[in-house]
Amino acid sequence: YALVLAVVLGVIAAFAVQDYIGKERQKSLDQVKPVQVVFAKDDVPAGTQLREEILEPRDWPAGYLTGQLTAWSEVEKLVGKVASQRIPGGNPVFLDAVQTKPLAPPTAALERGSRAFTISTDLITGVAGMIKPGSRVDILAHVRDLEPSGGGRRAPGAQAGGTSTVTLLENVKVLGVGAYGGRHWGGRGRDDTDTTSVTVSVTPIQAGILAYGQKQGPLTLVLRGEGDLEQVQPPAVDGRNLLQMMQQARAGR
Repeated sequence: YALVLAVVLGVIAAFAVQDYIGKERQKSLDQVKPVQVVFAKDDVPAGTQLREEILEPRDWPAGYLTGQLTAWSEVEKLVGKVASQRIPGGNPVFLDAVQTKPLAPPTAALERGSRAFTISTDLITGVAGMIKPGSRVDILAHVRDLEPSGGGRRAPGAQAGGTSTVTLLENVKVLGVGAYGGRHWGGRGRDDTDTTSVTVSVTPIQAGILAYGQKQGPLTLVLRGEGDLEQVQPPAVDGRNLLQMMQQARAGR
C-alpha cells in the first residue's frame, strides 16, 4: 500500500511540474510574441500634426508593453492628432505622447486687457526649466543708455551711458512654456519638453517694455515662491554700485 501511494504521489508531482513548466514556457512565448505597434520614422516635434507618411507599423515584443507603457497599434487612428511631446525617430508612439483631446486655445488664459508676450530663454535665463504655467516671475534685462529724456530722473543706481541690470517687471504671470501644443500647454508628456521660450501675460505698456528689453539682449527670468506677490522695486545694478548692492544683499535687504 505504501508503495502504491508513493507511485501515485510521484505521478501527481510529475504532472504538476510538467504543467508548471508548460505555463512558464507559454508565458515566455507570450512575452516575445510580436504585436503591431506604430513607430515614428523621424523625430516628431511637440505640436506636430501626425500624418501617415511620418508613421509606420512595426512588430514589437508584447512583453515590452504594460498598463503604464502602452503604444498605438493603428496608424489610421493617429492621423490628424497632435503630438503632445517630442517623439524621437525610431521610437514607438506611446499613448501619452499624443494629444487626444482638443487643446484649449492659449487666449483662454488671458484676462481682459492683457496680452501674451513670448520671451526667448535657455537653461540659465529660464531658471533651468523650473518655470511652469501659473508661475510668477520677475523679468530682468541688461540695457544701455539709461539717461532719461526730458531731464527726468535716472533709475536708482543706473549709470548714464553704461550697461545696467534692471528689473523691468515684477510678479508676472506665466501662461505657458514651450511651443503651443507641447506638454506645458496641457498635454501629457515626459520631461523632454521644449523650454526654449516662456510666454507671459502683460499689459500693452508692459509688452512694449519687454520688447525693448529683449531687443537689447536676452531677458532673464527670476522665479518667485508660491504666493509671493510683493513688489520690492529693486534698483538697477551696474559696476559703480555693485559693491554697495553686495553689502545690502549680505545684510538680507
